[in-house]
Amino acid sequence: MPERRKWRFGQNLSRQQPAKRPIGTIKQDIGAHYYDADLLRQFDEITIWPKGKTGEPAVIGAKRRFDEITEPNYPRNCWWVAGTIDEIGSQPIARRLLGEAIVLYRTGDGRAAALADRCPHRWASLSKGYVEGNELVCGYHGARFGANGKCHVFPTQDKVPEEAKVRSYPVIEQFPFIWIWMGDPEGIADAPKPYRFDWAENADHLVARGSTPIDANYFLIHENLLDLTHFNYTHRNSLGVDDTPVAKFSRDGDRVSFLMRKEDTQLTAVERAVVGVDHRFNRVINAWFETPAVHVGHVELYDREATGQERTNYTSWITHLVTPAAPGITHYWWIFARDYGTDASPEELAVGLDFIFREDKVMLENIQANAALDMGKGESTEVSFNGDMGGLLARRVLKKLLQAEL
Repeated sequence: MPERRKWRFGQNLSRQQPAKRPIGTIKQDIGAHYYDADLLRQFDEITIWPKGKTGEPAVIGAKRRFDEITEPNYPRNCWWVAGTIDEIGSQPIARRLLGEAIVLYRTGDGRAAALADRCPHRWASLSKGYVEGNELVCGYHGARFGANGKCHVFPTQDKVPEEAKVRSYPVIEQFPFIWIWMGDPEGIADAPKPYRFDWAENADHLVARGSTPIDANYFLIHENLLDLTHFNYTHRNSLGVDDTPVAKFSRDGDRVSFLMRKEDTQLTAVERAVVGVDHRFNRVINAWFETPAVHVGHVELYDREATGQERTNYTSWITHLVTPAAPGITHYWWIFARDYGTDASPEELAVGLDFIFREDKVMLENIQANAALDMGKGESTEVSFNGDMGGLLARRVLKKLLQAEL
């Protein structure tokens, strides 16, 4: 077995000064770029396997036990997507969000509202009731609730007890989603605002959106989105290319990003079908973990052989939105836009995208099922490799956010 070296950060880091160091020092060559001490210092501990019979070095940090994705691991002080603006109307709908039963509806004057979905009288689900005026009426005994959660009327008596109320949740309606805040209301002012989809409102873009429910922990989805190395395998017939993508990862506050620049690379099967050429392009992918609820991706394709008046670049955007229903169940929405192949219909584009996301769904649900088996009775841990750096950095952000709520 090759030699394994460990460092605990905070010890002798000041000695690691050179711009580049060979494997076995705090700066290491991984593919075509280097990770520095400032990046690696964000881990409590790393283990580096030097090059040798194992090939490229593995970076192991922030070890996770399998039970960590089968228990609640979502911060509450965050704006989460509750649903789309067009699915929430005057008919109440039930939705489980962050492990809680929520009823979503619109008042008579069109405002979106969210309440705990349990009448305080006999615990009937308020989503089984109906909206009348600006009040939500319980379908069991007719108790009437305002959007603030207070019961205003109970048919059998004149006075309503002060205790007759349910929790009301702040919501923001911002195209194309309704966002909900389920944490401490005092934390709203300091939290990142819901993500704005300005690029999705560009008339020159073809835009598609949809949802793909996934029976897996929401953070597995984030880690999957921060990992380009699975494309050639999970998506080998749709997004796979003939080279291995290598990304540069970074962390700025609570945002984790990656940047991949690749010259003279093959277009994916999907890109070839839409662009209509089969020669090689340059590709730049920039993507980031915005919040625990949002991941954004941006792709630029540059035609190396374009001449004269021919088009030279092609742009696409995608945002993934994940809201936990429970530790192993996630509401997953997505919205995609591109400035090429715009003669297709949004419905046609959505079908193709959903097919790709369902390739991820199969693998992520398999991982979640294995975790639920409690392999090793909670003692089994993962081994992480070079391409996992983005996910490992995001775990550090999540750990920080969760600790802040203790």
